[in-house]
Amino acid sequence: KKIVIGYTVHKVARNGKVYSRNFWLAGHCLRTNGHFSNGVDLNELTGVFAGAVSQEFIRLKKSSNSLASASGPKKSGLGAVLRKSFGAGSTPEPPTSLDPSAVGLVIMATAGRTFSLLFRTPAERDEFAETLCWFVQRVSKTHAP
Repeated sequence: KKIVIGYTVHKVARNGKVYSRNFWLAGHCLRTNGHFSNGVDLNELTGVFAGAVSQEFIRLKKSSNSLASASGPKKSGLGAVLRKSFGAGSTPEPPTSLDPSAVGLVIMATAGRTFSLLFRTPAERDEFAETLCWFVQRVSKTHAP
């Protein structure tokens, strides 16, 4: 039910920056309020993965590492970038690393691009990924010859 109402997540853009986005299901499409993409047809999804291995997550980690070396680890770095993105005083606490066992990370892949998403908790990530996969399977069955 939540996938229809929408998930508020943090999307890691291709430039490695983190933006707040909403994702929800509308018909056979996963919609988003992104600037350059309003969603993806469920038939175009080629995979949904948990982990931090996309180019976007790699760029995020590299850019935050270069910030940390320039200004010291207390003021910057990946933890500071994630805390800033999630907001001060967030509950639960924002993640400070891209460890897939501790953070809700999902990569949605299509033939042309990936969507790298950060969730507040691994449980929320799992719920989103499992529900999305369930809907993709149903859509695939209805479009099978």
